[in-house]
Amino acid sequence: MQDALATGDKKLIDKSVQEFNKTASRYENLLNKDVKTGNKKIKLLKVSLDKPANTISNYKNLSENYKKAFEDNYNKRGYSYKVPRDIKDAFKIAKELKNPKNVDKIVSGAESGFGRLYSNPMADPGLLKQGLKDMGKFGKYAGQIALSTPAGAVLATKD
Repeated sequence: MQDALATGDKKLIDKSVQEFNKTASRYENLLNKDVKTGNKKIKLLKVSLDKPANTISNYKNLSENYKKAFEDNYNKRGYSYKVPRDIKDAFKIAKELKNPKNVDKIVSGAESGFGRLYSNPMADPGLLKQGLKDMGKFGKYAGQIALSTPAGAVLATKD
């Protein structure tokens, strides 16, 4: 993505965005193939050349720090992420985890094998380490998907 953006070639940039998002969709399908009815599906963020205010569904509700982080990423890298409304930020998750009932639901879900609970690989050093190892074997886009998405990301395995 960065290489394509550096060229300024609109066709190359659009192709890079399409490839990134196609790869994200492919991994979403792989990760969700055994999700049972009623369970939440894992969502990987798609990239966009639009400003964060246009791509993040709950942008107006984000803290100023989050807005600044997304805007800084956009200004530095030239892209942002499409973030669905149901992806929660770390502050919202932390607040929900203060309620023991929510913790019990998460523990129960984890024990039942649910793939999507609160998934942020940056919060788990083991996942981060595995993601860094896997970047080489997944190819140039899968590593970006696994490690650069700011929220709701999960690490995928190659089929």
